[in-house]
Amino acid sequence: MLSFTGRRRATTPGPLRSAKWPSASPSASTPSACARVEIRFGAFVNPWRRPVGTSYPYLERSYTTLLECGAPSGAFTPDRCKALSLLTAQAALSLENARLHDQLKSRVKARNQELSASNEELSLTLRRLKDTQKQLITQEKLASLGALTSGIAHEIKNPLNFINNFAELSVSLAGDLRQEIESQKARLDPDSVAVVAELVADLQQNAAKINQHGRRADDIVRAILEHARSGEGELRDVDVNALLAEYTSLAYHGFRSQDTAFNLSIETSCDPTVGLLRLPAPETGRVFLNLINNACYAARAQRQRKGPRFSPTIRVATKNLGERVEIRVRDNGAGIPASVQEKIFNPFFTTKPPGEGTGLGLSISHEIIQSNGGKLVFDTVEGLSTELIITLPRRAG
Repeated sequence: MLSFTGRRRATTPGPLRSAKWPSASPSASTPSACARVEIRFGAFVNPWRRPVGTSYPYLERSYTTLLECGAPSGAFTPDRCKALSLLTAQAALSLENARLHDQLKSRVKARNQELSASNEELSLTLRRLKDTQKQLITQEKLASLGALTSGIAHEIKNPLNFINNFAELSVSLAGDLRQEIESQKARLDPDSVAVVAELVADLQQNAAKINQHGRRADDIVRAILEHARSGEGELRDVDVNALLAEYTSLAYHGFRSQDTAFNLSIETSCDPTVGLLRLPAPETGRVFLNLINNACYAARAQRQRKGPRFSPTIRVATKNLGERVEIRVRDNGAGIPASVQEKIFNPFFTTKPPGEGTGLGLSISHEIIQSNGGKLVFDTVEGLSTELIITLPRRAG
C-alpha cells in the first residue's frame, strides 16, 4: 500500500492536512511483516511572500511505501514510479533552493557589514573635515588678530618708550632735588623743608611706580611682537644638546640675577646620538629659555610653600627617536591644576600672580614648535611635578 501525508508548520498553529493517493490493488490478506521504503523532504514555502513579523512557513512531506513481503514485484507500478521521480526532483529542487537561500542570506549579511563599516568611516571622515574646518577658521581669525595686535603694539611702543625714559629721569631728578634740599636745609625754614622733602619723596615714589609699570607694559608689547613674528627664523643645522645646555645655563643665571638667594639642582640626561637638527636656532633657543624659566619659577614657588627642607630640582633630557628628537624639561613644582590645563597654551593666560608673567611664553613656544613640524605637550601630576615634552623632526617644515 502506498500512502502520502502532508503537514504544514508555521509560527501560528494551522490545521493538519492529509491526503492519500489511490492505493494499489489490495492483497487478499495483510502480511504479518512488511518492508518499508520511506522518503522525507522539507523546504521553505514562498519565503518572499511571508507576512511581516512571521517566520518562514515550512512544509514537510513524508511518503511511505509498504511492500508486501510476499509480492514485492508488483509494488512499483509505472504511475508510482513516475510519482516517485517527481517527488525526488521536487526534493532536489527544494534542497537547492534552501542552499541558494542560505548563500544569499550570507551575502546580504556580509554586504550589510561592509555598508555599516563604510558608513562609520564616512561619518569619521565627515567629523574630521568639520574639525579641520573649525581649526582653519580659528587660525584665520588668530592670524587677523595677530596682524592687528602687531600693528597696535608697534604704535604703542614709541610713546611707551618716552613714558619709561621720562619716568626714569624723573626718579633721578627727584633724587637730585632731595639732595639739594638737604644741602640748603640750614638756610630754609624747617617746616617748609619738611613739607618740600615729603612732596619730593612722593614725586620720586610716583615716578618709580610709573617706570616700574611702564617696563612691564614694555615687556608685554615686546612679547606681542615676538608672538606675531614667531616661526620666521632661518633654518640651519643645530646641535640640540649644545643649544639646550647653553639656554639652560642662561635661564638659570638670569633667574638667579633676580633672586640671588635661590638655588636649585639641574639634572641633565642628553642622548649623544641626537646629532644635528635643521631648525631656526634663535627661536628654538627662545623656546628652551621659556620652558626652563617656567620650571625654575615653579620649583622656587614650591620651595617657598614647603620651606627650606624642600630641594628644588629641574631635569632636562634629550632622546633620539630616529627621524625625530624628543626634548623634556621637568620640574618638581606644584604641577598644573586640572581646571586650567586646557588653557595652558592660550595667549595671555598665566598661572602667575599679576605683574610676574605676560602669559605669552608658552603660547609663543607652542607656536614656534608647531610651525617647525613638532609638538609641545605636557605631563603633570598636581602637587608633585610638571614635564614639558617637545618632539621635533630632524628637518623642520
